[in-house]
Amino acid sequence: MDSVDHPKPKGATEGTVLGPFHTHEALPVANGDAIASDPDGQPCLVLCTVFDTAGKPIVGAKIDVWETDSKGFYDVQYADHEGPDDRAVLTSDEHGIFCWIERFGACM
Repeated sequence: MDSVDHPKPKGATEGTVLGPFHTHEALPVANGDAIASDPDGQPCLVLCTVFDTAGKPIVGAKIDVWETDSKGFYDVQYADHEGPDDRAVLTSDEHGIFCWIERFGACM
């Protein structure tokens, strides 16, 4: 439905649905900050770049990210969930770059 109602120009990344584990609790964090408290996970730097369809970096884009912990669960799947973990809202820098440190079961 998203692709029918909101067609993208040639070369643009297709939109996706938010999914069942998206929440609106994610807090803004600075690029390079850690977003997870999982003591069992292996730290992993996630580095991304956003470009427009002409290949120019998009400055100031807001990116909402959420990940699972080292056991493969989202924070909202735990009965004792008290707030966001493994979630953040990042902003792309002057080069279109945004990054964070996650704690995965294993980095690939």
